Amino acid sequence: ESAGDTTEFNINPNACGTGLTIAQLPATGIVAGNLDGASTSMLLTKCGGGGGAAAHAYALVLTEPQIVVASTVDPMTTIDTVIDIRRANCADAKAEVACNDDSVGGTSSELTVSLDPGVYYVIVEGHDTSVTGPYQLTVKLFSAEGAECTMTSDCAPGLVCRIPSGETAM
Repeated sequence: ESAGDTTEFNINPNACGTGLTIAQLPATGIVAGNLDGASTSMLLTKCGGGGGAAAHAYALVLTEPQIVVASTVDPMTTIDTVIDIRRANCADAKAEVACNDDSVGGTSSELTVSLDPGVYYVIVEGHDTSVTGPYQLTVKLFSAEGAECTMTSDCAPGLVCRIPSGETAM
């Protein structure tokens, strides 16, 4: 997007179909937005959303294998969200990597997925076409399973940083 960013990737504004706004995921991994129907997803997922539901997509470029945790679990999220992660060929029905709806017992969504290097789209959408309102998306990146680490906080949820048997480094 600019000479100062770390990738040479140009967003295809129609990668996920016409009508769905796509933006670069900020380096912080945190985006506050409002689903208002100006941007919609026609992509259907097994989790809900799509079919004309209000949605926003965020491009994520990975240069190495990583574990991605995407979440709308935040007090700023006041609507029923679905999170969908799709490969670069986003509009293709087979591009879906993972999706989640209401993973934590409420209306917010969260998913953890291991991804190879490449281009992905993280889509936040309303559960159905009647859902509009504010959300906050947080995307955290962690080293891939089996990668070197220095402390447990380097690891994705559920993983532990430790010294493997017969080794000297974590």
